[in-house]
Amino acid sequence: MLSCKHLQLSSSLTLGKNNVNSIRLGDFQPWEGTRCTISGWGVMDNNNLGHIPLNLRFANVNITNQQNCSRLVPEGAICAGDLRLGGVDSCQGDSGGPLVCNGVLSGLVSSGNGCGLPGNPGVYASVSYYRDWIVRNHGVTVSPGGPWTIAILMLVFKML
Repeated sequence: MLSCKHLQLSSSLTLGKNNVNSIRLGDFQPWEGTRCTISGWGVMDNNNLGHIPLNLRFANVNITNQQNCSRLVPEGAICAGDLRLGGVDSCQGDSGGPLVCNGVLSGLVSSGNGCGLPGNPGVYASVSYYRDWIVRNHGVTVSPGGPWTIAILMLVFKML
């Protein structure tokens, strides 16, 4: 089961300043094979869990077969990464970070078994699955171009 939490900021953010920008919320899950970008300040691998990078890191992952994924994770999750070989993945410290596919916020880092291990995909909370809840509970304005939110909405999705 995925849980959803949010952090309410004590003051407003100004778009365009200090690297704060907006991104469209996904309204459908990305297709298998879609190349997406993840980012965060999490650890770099399973063997170096104490080393946290000083700079924001980015990596590309591909969406995996969601039928195979649904056997491994709860409803409302997206899997990404190379199931057979492992390799690139989000890791400890990246939780709540974005999974951006085709310029749309498609998921948020949730969990996984280790980092980049073969047979263990990265698990992301599906923004399209939780979209109505996000819009209803977080003051996101729906415009004719679609719903938008601050990229650092700081929703934290965690596998229970």
